[in-house]
This record gives sequence, structure tokens and C-alpha cells, in this order.
Amino acid sequence: MVDMGKVVVIVAVLAAIMATAIIAFYVGRPELPEINLMHLYFSHANQTYTQAENISYWASYALRFRGTSVEFSTEIIVKDESGKEVYRNPVVRKCLSVTPVPSTPRNHVWECTGTIRSETFALPEPGEYEASIIARAGESCDRVLDTLRVVG
Repeated sequence: MVDMGKVVVIVAVLAAIMATAIIAFYVGRPELPEINLMHLYFSHANQTYTQAENISYWASYALRFRGTSVEFSTEIIVKDESGKEVYRNPVVRKCLSVTPVPSTPRNHVWECTGTIRSETFALPEPGEYEASIIARAGESCDRVLDTLRVVG
């Protein structure tokens, strides 16, 4: 004969294991939209420029979202060695839209890639500068930075 107390304990343990697995699954998932920036690339591979030479840089991004459209913003900032901003692209807001086919699941996660580029600019003073790109989508924010040098 089966002891009902043991059955209740076994069912309770299995329910607790399933609840823990479900919570771990959903807690481990990132909130969407989610944006990730890759490495910074410069128009000169050695990241060294002469005074008043045209400079530009860029980074690739991967964006994940649900729904049919998503907005994200980017900032491009260059700071000198003291931390003072010497160049800033205005904040740019972008919107990506997708047109799902009828068979697309309602909660489908879209993944898009692209490139964020600075405008061409020049830095008249020699020195070392910190260049960065910041991207925001919903609660997600990512930043990449690197240094560049301007020589006399």
C-alpha cells in the first residue's frame, strides 16, 4: 500500500524543483529591447592623427527586440585627457521597423545588426583623447570606448 504522506512529499519536492527551474529560466533572460555594441573602429588603424586631420570612428551593434518596431538612441563623445568634452555628435534617435509574415509567432524576438558612425571631425590640439559611443534601447545601455592620439 502506498503511504499518502510520502506521495505528498514527493509531489511537493517535484513542484518546488519545477518552480525553481521556471524562475531561473525567466530571471536569466535579458529584458528586451537589448542593445550590444562591438569594438570601436577608427579611420586610421593605429588611431593616431595629425592636427586638423579628419577623424571618424564607428561601432557595430546587435539589437534584440519584440514587436514590430523599436527605438534606440546613440551618443558619440570625445574627451581630452582632463575629461573635458571636445567633440559630441548630437543624440541621434533611430527607429527600426519590421514587417512580420502571418506565420511569425506573436512573441518573436527580432535581431538586427547595424553600424553607428561618427561624423567626420578634427581635433586641433595634440594629445590623447577618449572616444566613446553610447547606445540606449529601453532599459538597456551599452558603451564602448578607446583612445586616439593627435600629434603635432
